[in-house]
Amino acid sequence: MPLFQPDWAAIEEQQGIIRELKSKARFFCLFMYAYNKRAFLADAYDAGMINGEYVFFGNELATITDEVPGYRPDLNDELLFEGFLYLAPSTPSGPRFDQFATDVVASFDDPLFDGFDHTNSTEDVSMYAGEFDCC
Repeated sequence: MPLFQPDWAAIEEQQGIIRELKSKARFFCLFMYAYNKRAFLADAYDAGMINGEYVFFGNELATITDEVPGYRPDLNDELLFEGFLYLAPSTPSGPRFDQFATDVVASFDDPLFDGFDHTNSTEDVSMYAGEFDCC
């Protein structure tokens, strides 16, 4: 028995949305799980959108196996991800990030965090958190 069961109504709804969006947009931001992204791209392929006229952005790039719903062996990743641009945060470094990481670690001394597992090392401060530091 597969781990995931396809939600056929949702799949048909997604295909309808893609067909409608085809005439309204050329750029798509796909911030979703990798298997959902591949299913979206497969539906976009069926709608004739993997042809160089559309661009798809996303935050995760992963190959998908036949263990997830919507996997179609007739569509390989090279074909589907041809128009896909992978967005990845840069690893922050320098004095500003070092101070940010030090402040994050120091903030765990607050009694609010008593009883929670937390880092005591600035090396464990997430680069994602650093990317959103705006001060």
